[in-house]
Amino acid sequence: TRSCYTGKTGTEKIGSCHTGIQTCLGDSWGSCQGEQVPQAEICDGKDNDCDGLIDNASNCVTTYAGSGVKGYKDGPALQAQFSTPQKVIVDSNGNLYVLEKDQHYIRKIDTQGNVSTYAGNLSRGLKDGPRQIALFDKIKDITIDHLDNIYIADYENHRIRKIDPQGNVTTFAGSSQCQSTSDCKQDGPLAQAKFRYPEVIAVDQLNNFYLVSQDEQGKRVILRIDSNKMIRKSPATQTFTAGYPKT
Repeated sequence: TRSCYTGKTGTEKIGSCHTGIQTCLGDSWGSCQGEQVPQAEICDGKDNDCDGLIDNASNCVTTYAGSGVKGYKDGPALQAQFSTPQKVIVDSNGNLYVLEKDQHYIRKIDTQGNVSTYAGNLSRGLKDGPRQIALFDKIKDITIDHLDNIYIADYENHRIRKIDPQGNVTTFAGSSQCQSTSDCKQDGPLAQAKFRYPEVIAVDQLNNFYLVSQDEQGKRVILRIDSNKMIRKSPATQTFTAGYPKT
């Protein structure tokens, strides 16, 4: 007998591919038995096509992070636990930031696949400063600009918070706590502006910001923060009730 391999040159002993055995029968060699040659990827966690990459076919969906158990646990991506992930953003270096529904923190998945708590913690509150000690109260949405600044819709604090690339947390828009529903409706400079329950935030290519908040009747309105850092009701705004445009 002898070892044999009929697959493409360079794929032997790569991924799932391995040699087989040929047996001499009379004066000729029989077929190669037991070998594994390259096959199409089938998304099974193996390198089926023996190119050194696992599940790299365009139709493969794999678990990038999370153990499948609901909870709160940092660590290697596939061992980490999340509680209802709701949104993911990506910075210019390929790091991912994860928002979990109605939580008070943001998680980070770095390019090496490590999950950590990037800002906030399990405690609710209102505190600016280094991201490790900053406090939030029910984060509803996050977005990121072209300079890798992260903006946070801090729902119960009625504010938009900002995390710069150095990890400093500041209040970007919104001022003192609203004393009444009518008090939570004030356009103008960011430091004096007031709004209720910001739910959605987005930024365009010109660095204008748009956020969805609630008016004094609890209906949703769109506010715009322009490049002069003034906040105003968007001229094209619609009023929303229960998530649907009012007709």
